[in-house]
Amino acid sequence: MLSAWATPGQPEPDNAAMAGPADLSFTALMPAGSMDGTNVEFVEIRNKGTKPAVLDGWVLERVTSATNAFQATMNDVRIEPGSSLTLSADATALADLWDGDVVNMTDHLSAAVFLNDDGGAVRLLNPGGAIADAVVWGDGPVDVEGWTGVSVVPPLTGLDHLVYLRGDGCGQSTDTDTAQDWKLRWTRLGAATPCVDGTVSDLTDMRPLIAPEAGLVDLVRWIDGAQSTLDVQVYQIHEPNLIHALIRAAERGVDVQVVMDAGDTWWTSSDLRMIDGVASSLSDAGVEVLLLGAEDDDPYAFMHAKLAVRDAEEVWIGSGNWKSSSAPKPGDSGNRDWGLLVKSTELASTLGELLAMDRDAASVYVRAANAPTPVGWELEAAQSLSGTDVEAVAGTANGEVLTCPDDCILGLVGMLDDAETEALLSLQYLELDWTWGWGDNPLLAAMKDAAERGVRLHVALNGAYLDDDMQSVVDLLNEDWNATQGHDVQAIIMSTDDTVARLHNKGAIIDGTSVLVSSINWGDSAMLRNREVGLLVHHAPLAAVYHASFMDDWNRVDASTDTDNDGLLDAWEVEHDLNRARRTAGGTLIEAELDPDADGLTHLEEFNLGSDPNSNDTDGDCILDGLEVLRAQSDANGPNASARITMADADGDGVDDHTVEGCTDGGVDVVDDQGNTTVDDTQNETSPDEDVDLDGVPFGEDRCPATPQGDLVDAEGCSADQRRLLLSDGGSEDDGFGWFLPVIGIIGLLVVVTGAMGLRKDGDGPDLSTSMPAEVSAAKPVVVLDGRVSDEDLRARLTGWDDAVIDERLSEGWTLEGLVEYYEKQA
Repeated sequence: MLSAWATPGQPEPDNAAMAGPADLSFTALMPAGSMDGTNVEFVEIRNKGTKPAVLDGWVLERVTSATNAFQATMNDVRIEPGSSLTLSADATALADLWDGDVVNMTDHLSAAVFLNDDGGAVRLLNPGGAIADAVVWGDGPVDVEGWTGVSVVPPLTGLDHLVYLRGDGCGQSTDTDTAQDWKLRWTRLGAATPCVDGTVSDLTDMRPLIAPEAGLVDLVRWIDGAQSTLDVQVYQIHEPNLIHALIRAAERGVDVQVVMDAGDTWWTSSDLRMIDGVASSLSDAGVEVLLLGAEDDDPYAFMHAKLAVRDAEEVWIGSGNWKSSSAPKPGDSGNRDWGLLVKSTELASTLGELLAMDRDAASVYVRAANAPTPVGWELEAAQSLSGTDVEAVAGTANGEVLTCPDDCILGLVGMLDDAETEALLSLQYLELDWTWGWGDNPLLAAMKDAAERGVRLHVALNGAYLDDDMQSVVDLLNEDWNATQGHDVQAIIMSTDDTVARLHNKGAIIDGTSVLVSSINWGDSAMLRNREVGLLVHHAPLAAVYHASFMDDWNRVDASTDTDNDGLLDAWEVEHDLNRARRTAGGTLIEAELDPDADGLTHLEEFNLGSDPNSNDTDGDCILDGLEVLRAQSDANGPNASARITMADADGDGVDDHTVEGCTDGGVDVVDDQGNTTVDDTQNETSPDEDVDLDGVPFGEDRCPATPQGDLVDAEGCSADQRRLLLSDGGSEDDGFGWFLPVIGIIGLLVVVTGAMGLRKDGDGPDLSTSMPAEVSAAKPVVVLDGRVSDEDLRARLTGWDDAVIDERLSEGWTLEGLVEYYEKQA
């Protein structure tokens, strides 16, 4: 037996056979330990060397200032290589909440060393006074020998029973005697830090269960095949066929153990009744049923895992609960969930070791389910199920187990850090604003880092939880990371159909070679408080199966989903080659406000009307979409705008609209490669039979072809105002100016139509790229010089007329003022 001190009559102790100061370090510290009338504060010491540590005569010292130190001498303390010892003020109370070897300070120290809640320092000294390690926290003295720099401070305020951890809490750490050694992660009292190697290498007979198409039949048959043991840990168990399968297993002698969540006050009364009802039905059949849960802010607030181990050699793991929504009967709709059945004694053993505490009835988080059957509750009868088992993927794979709230964050961050080309995330939700360790959301940071490395990042999210927070996630990834920063990033809200009701998954595919199947939601509750389990499998053929499912979800569109919240449904944007993920279209341009086909209608207006945003004549009837809208607005009793735009014969009278209302087959706007609108020569030709102002008088007989809608006209198509104008300013019905009325009317009408259909340019008015004088649609200011408008300005207002035309009118007796008044009224 090793001893630090000489025994009378025995040789001097061999210090070379024992661990020295360089081998010993503090690895965990909880200064504030008041709890339920006792004090469970503690300090953990680890022997990272290869020799046993015999600490008899060593000193544990507390320092609160340069002049205030308290020392206690150790006795009967031995720590084996690679092991730890926890010294606590109350080992009995702490033992149920902290893993490892826990002893009372008063049993192994000359006096208890109490740790100040607000700050202090502790040092470990060998019998000769050499400093093995030191740590300073809070407002403790940072100038104490053995420490450098600032102290370790809480990552957040208001954290009860905060445990500082060195490195990852499992021996992977640096030893620089600075706060950086302690700022990788922290934990809360009661959370497990099992430090079990989650690597497995014997995964075979891998059967991907992708719900809602598959899952229930395979699971029932898998349970029915249990021979000796069946350990189940599932958040909620409601599906009657699975419950009956568990009962059948227990009745044939299988040792069945079930752990479910204990429920919470926000659960529905129906779900709370299900806990007691299912538990009583299983207990009556001989199944041991335990419930796990705690307060909302404690570790293990929820037992959210989806996991089962059969005969210590096969495992089911998934993202879905055992409910009809995630395990529907064949042919029924349900959630998109990923599951996996796999053979692996290593995985079964690892999970059994990791989750043993969840079946320990002595734990403060675990209790037996012993409530009576709720009044009126009955287990539904089992049903006859048929279907073909999912085919196993051939080969052997390796992987890693991820558990929350223990080590899953490090595992997920490592998964993203390892991505080289592509990361596809299929998530029920993604939360942004939470912290871990001493930094912001580590998953978001890892995603951003992957994007900056050039990794393609595609994220599918669940639309059932779409709110402002979820929309902010979509906008961050699409509008910021993609549009602004230029990374290959895109997020969508997954569309549903008659089979897939919503996205309930928590999975990932990395580089097409690795797949994560898990219960782990990407938010702080799962990461910091819940019992969660995931399995990252490295196997390209298996990943390919889940990849096909992801792409189905990515490409599916429906009649309600609008990922970018721009008023345009994803289905419509995909159909018309628009970007369903981004509202912006470069710079300050908004995609919904664009009009690339130059028909005067924005994308949003085209969507609402059912027209084609890439064609200025959706129904191909030679009447431009913008003109069809104007005609619909002017005729309240006729076909609506949507019908006019999408139907060549909107009123269903058997005659195409362009035949009745005017337009030739050549009258179609053409948009060139630069987005400029050109007009065929035939577009400005008006048929004598066309009623251009819709007053009932054909163009060939209409002396006033620009009559305002609704005005009464005479047989020549002129209203009373137009008739008076004809006779004013020296004009007469027979003054030779009759030819001018149809022309000015056509100019006026085309001005209005062209102005309505022109491209919008930041509010600057219509795009006047046609040959017609569209400027007359907006009145120009009159420039007055010496009390009179100049002739030059008056002539400028007669847009489209050259001086020869104007001079000819003046020779007929018109004044410039009279011509301008007539011109602008007609226009």
